[in-house]
Order: sequence, then C-alpha cells, then structure tokens
Amino acid sequence: APAARAAEPLDLHGERLLPELRPGDAIIRINGLTHSHEMLAELKRRPRSLVMLVLRSAGGARPGQPGYRNVAADAAAENGSAAEAFDVEARFDGELVSLVEDIKKHVLLPEAEASVAMRLVENDLDELSKALEALRQRKRTENDDDADLAAEEEDPDLVPEPGLEDEAQKRVHLLGNRRRLEEGLRKLYSEKETDEENHYKANLALRESLADPTFDADELQVAIDNFFRLCPFQAKSPAAKALVARARIFVELWTFRRRCRELRHEVLYATKAALKWEAKRRAAETWPYAPKGTEAEAADPGFKELLEQTQEYVGELGFVLQEAKAVLERHEWASLQRPPKSDAFRKDNMAGPLMSLRLGELEGWWKRPQVD
Repeated sequence: APAARAAEPLDLHGERLLPELRPGDAIIRINGLTHSHEMLAELKRRPRSLVMLVLRSAGGARPGQPGYRNVAADAAAENGSAAEAFDVEARFDGELVSLVEDIKKHVLLPEAEASVAMRLVENDLDELSKALEALRQRKRTENDDDADLAAEEEDPDLVPEPGLEDEAQKRVHLLGNRRRLEEGLRKLYSEKETDEENHYKANLALRESLADPTFDADELQVAIDNFFRLCPFQAKSPAAKALVARARIFVELWTFRRRCRELRHEVLYATKAALKWEAKRRAAETWPYAPKGTEAEAADPGFKELLEQTQEYVGELGFVLQEAKAVLERHEWASLQRPPKSDAFRKDNMAGPLMSLRLGELEGWWKRPQVD
C-alpha cells in the first residue's frame, strides 16, 4: 500500500499546528469515552477509527523553544514598518473579522446614527423617517454654541458613519414609492376583482419568500405553487423562468440546511443516549457481555438507523458524526462478544477425545511409523 501523505501543518498566529499528538496535549475524549481507564481500554481494543477531542495550550512556543516565531517582528523586518500582533488567518479568523467590522459599523456609532443604521434594514417608513429627522436635528445642534462642550463629552470610540444620511434618504424615497404603489393597487383591486390582482399578489409573495430571513423552504415552495396556479401564462416568460429556477435552488438549499441542522441535534442526542446506555451497562458489570445467567439491556436499534440517514451530510456534520459512528462501532463489537468458557466446560470437552485416542492406541487403530 502506498505510504500515507503527511498532513500539512497549519500556521495560526505564529503557532505551528500539526494534526498529531504531542507532549503536553490533554486527551479529553476518545470515541465518546471520558474516563481514563475506559479510554485506555478503547485504545487496546484497536478500533477502526479514533475520534479524539484534544485540549492544547494556545500560548504557543516560548522564545528559545523549537517552533517559536515572532510574527510581528518578521513582518516588521520584511515591510520596514510596525505590524499587527499577529496575521489574520482567513480559515479561522474570518468570522471574527466579520464580527469586528459589524461592531465598528453598527455598534460604535452615536445614538442617532445607530438608530438610523438599524432602521435601514427594516421596512418601516415611519420609523426610518423619525430616525432620520433625529439625526438631522443632532447635526443642527452641533453648529450651536454648545458644540465644543458636546464634542468633549462625546465618546472617542463613537465614530460617525459617512454617507449614512444619504443612504437613509434613498431608503425613505424607496419605501415611500412602494407604499404609494401598494395603496394605489389596493384601491384599484378593492373596486373590482381582476386576474391582474392575483398576478400581482403571486409575484409579490414569491419575491418576498425569496427574501425571507427565516429561510423557510416550505413557505417558498407554496409561493412557487401559487405562482404557477395564478400566473400560468406569465410563468412561461424567460424572466419568470429564471425567477422560478432561482427559487427552486433556494428551496433545495434551505431544505438541505434545515435537515442538516436537525440531524446534528438528533445525532448529538442519540449519541448521548447511547453513551448513557453504555455507562449503565458498565456500572452493572455487563459490558461488553453479560455474565452467564444474566441478561443485559438491549441497545436502541434506532441509533444505527439514524446514522444511515446521514450519508449526504458527512462533510457538514463532521466531528459529531464521526464520533457517533465510533460509538456505534464499539456497540456492534460488544454485541459479538461472548463470555469465556469455564474450566468445567473445558474438562468435559477434553474427556471424550482423550479417551478415544487411548482406545484407538490400545486397539491398534493408530500405527506408529517404522524407522529403519
């Protein structure tokens, strides 16, 4: 068999991380087991896979130790200027960087501008107009005689967002036009019932479902069905086909994500239940097999059936699924174990063949080879 390719090390904040154990690591869990004697027994069993949870110090190597690297000093030497405390690692720090940017933009703002920023992502025209007026009123007071005093009391971390007032004004015009359009259509449709009203409602419902922040796949599927039912001729246009194709992609994606989230919770719950059942058998000294004359509680067959449903979500479930599979493999191994034979059983089985050998030797059934 070809030699296994060594895993590439990860360079995270000046720490060289290798996907292998090293001195100082603390093994917290092996295949779902947490007690030291249980983990040792699991290692001696030599299972097909070892799913381990390892605790490693994040301090990194100290100066003078192998693997130590001063990222800031190296960057300063290369660029000839000061550098950050550590490099940003996109694979691990991407989410934190996004959170920092969101905090800078939406949290560290003066109260009036923060209110406008929050109303920009809503559809309430009245509230946005009030927030925009409060922002303008604040800017007008800055030109008064107390502007210097107000600036001294202002938190230095609160930085005004440039262009926020223009964005809010555009949003006000957009929401105003939408409100006038909806009011006109509502008045028109209240006077008489037409197919155009159904077309408008079906189009609006489909577009609103596409922008649903809850990612409800069922609601989007209902909107697609209503669109085809109420707009059979419009659905044949290229624009409508493109819209429906995009909606169906979202339905499939949202359904996949919802099922993945459900399976993650189900697998975690089932794994905990399986480990609890195993711990109960260990406490009763019926693991991995029950002594003669006793009967152990059977495992839940639904655990294996659940894991069979996760074939399409292996990459998304990751560690949770691999640990569950390791627990299931150990339970299947235990189900094949049998108690060792007693000495009395061995004596009874050995008596017959030995007597047959002696009788055959006496009767001459066995002939010794003649040596010249």
